[in-house]
Amino acid sequence: MYELIIPETHEIQLHDRKVGIVDYDELLAELDKLGTYLLSVDVTDENVKENKKLVAQCRKVFKNIHEEKMAFKREYMKPLETLDAQVKEIDRRLGAYEYHIRRQVKELEDKTRADKKAQIKELFDKRLKIYGGKEVEQLYPFDDFMKKEYLNKRKSLTKIEGEMVEFFEQRRDDISACVVFADKANLNRDTVVNEYLNNGSVSDTITYFDNLKKEKDGVKKALDSSKVRPTETPPEPCLYLKIKESDFAKVTELFKLGNVEYELIDLE
Repeated sequence: MYELIIPETHEIQLHDRKVGIVDYDELLAELDKLGTYLLSVDVTDENVKENKKLVAQCRKVFKNIHEEKMAFKREYMKPLETLDAQVKEIDRRLGAYEYHIRRQVKELEDKTRADKKAQIKELFDKRLKIYGGKEVEQLYPFDDFMKKEYLNKRKSLTKIEGEMVEFFEQRRDDISACVVFADKANLNRDTVVNEYLNNGSVSDTITYFDNLKKEKDGVKKALDSSKVRPTETPPEPCLYLKIKESDFAKVTELFKLGNVEYELIDLE
């Protein structure tokens, strides 16, 4: 019979920032001895009770170690829980202070962008007067010119105004090109210009109307080819009859009496 000499309780300590069982090495040595014995045992009716008791003692040792570990963990987690609560409170207060500043910063930045956009719109309206003012406003929409990048601080009003001049000049030239195209193609000027305003490209506008014309011409051609020409006489409906030779004389006689025109066709 093996006598268990492993203590039932084992102290857990925190030492040099490490946590562990004080007599861990000794415990493993005793467990290995026990293991050597258990692996060599043949359980019989005579020793079954003793071996069951030995296994129960081993399990009790492990249970006590586990309970000690949980107690140790609870004890040392309390300071960590306090620390965690303190950090959360610091974060909460700091977040509230940061939000107060960030909100004001955002409001200031939004106001700065809005003010700059208003300045750009004022420059745009002055430039629009040179090209016809309110009467041509729909040809030079502010939104077609305005870009998000113009609201950046790095983008000066001088550079923006330079791009604005290019916009008006390009738009004027494009509209003139659309008008010339409309006149040559015998199209409505407003229709062509509106298509240009929708897609923003003269070449795309011309391509659109060229394709539209090709489609219309194709439809017209198809319709013309399906019509009966005036000089042509539509074929008269006819009826094909297969007649037995024995009935031929009777049938032809009936056709003659009814003034029915007929033509003999040899199927052989």
